[in-house]
Amino acid sequence: MLKQRFVTTNGVRLNVLLTEKMHAETIVFLHYSSGDTTVWNSLLPYFENDYNIVIPEFRGHGDSDKPESGYTMNYFVEDLLGLFDELKLDQVHIVGSSLGVDVAVKAIPSLGSRVLSFICEGPPQNMFGPFGVYNLSGQEKEEKLKELLQQRREKQYPEFPTKQELIDAGRTNITNAGLSLNDFILTTIENNVFETTEGTFRWKMPRIVMDEFMEEFYQINFEELFKEIKCPVLFIPSEDEWASDSFRRFMDELNQTLPYFKSVKILGALHAFTMFFQYEEMATEMKTFLSEIKTRKMKQVTR
Repeated sequence: MLKQRFVTTNGVRLNVLLTEKMHAETIVFLHYSSGDTTVWNSLLPYFENDYNIVIPEFRGHGDSDKPESGYTMNYFVEDLLGLFDELKLDQVHIVGSSLGVDVAVKAIPSLGSRVLSFICEGPPQNMFGPFGVYNLSGQEKEEKLKELLQQRREKQYPEFPTKQELIDAGRTNITNAGLSLNDFILTTIENNVFETTEGTFRWKMPRIVMDEFMEEFYQINFEELFKEIKCPVLFIPSEDEWASDSFRRFMDELNQTLPYFKSVKILGALHAFTMFFQYEEMATEMKTFLSEIKTRKMKQVTR
């Protein structure tokens, strides 16, 4: 059974759900930006009987602390490293979605052999470069970067006079994207409501979180960060990511350079939404991967 615990690390208090340590190995689930612990509800029944479970909420998210600043990559990474130390985590499989992958890919080299594998739902891609979304350099790159940052600054984070109106807006966003409103996505929407001191309602993550993070994100070289990882890696990209020539080249590059890399295609997968709508398929691919690396490890031991 999951229990709530607040863990103080790197000067902030993180909200964490976790089970008692009953198994040899642990899965740490790391949510996407604006997410919380509930985004993993669909997958827990597939793993909680065989693994210890740890589900933290990043700073600025859910019920974790929300400082006025401190949302660059290094802050998130130091929080995660501190969480591992505070909870004395070892023999860990990290499962990340979007932001969770972004943070973990930089943290894992510092965790060394404590991380057994890395599963990436909605894995990141360089924004610029030969494996990036935009293969630009020089002045063209600078102009596109300015455009992206301006779009981020203009992004709206509306507030609503009532809780129900905010929830209805969240539901509308999902249906407008052509998705269904199942119990898992509804729980995450309803759990993510925050009432301001003025009595209005908005989502729990304040806009400063992504405004500050994205200033740095656009220039992160994820290809180089992944090359520092020694543990087995599984990619679960969206259908759009699979359709991207540059993203497939990125995966081909990782397949050639990482010690153990695997990518799987799940029909209908959407970035940061696979665990809501294709959770059975995602759980199956995760279990297959975990079984494969366990078999691989056993063969190495017996050599």
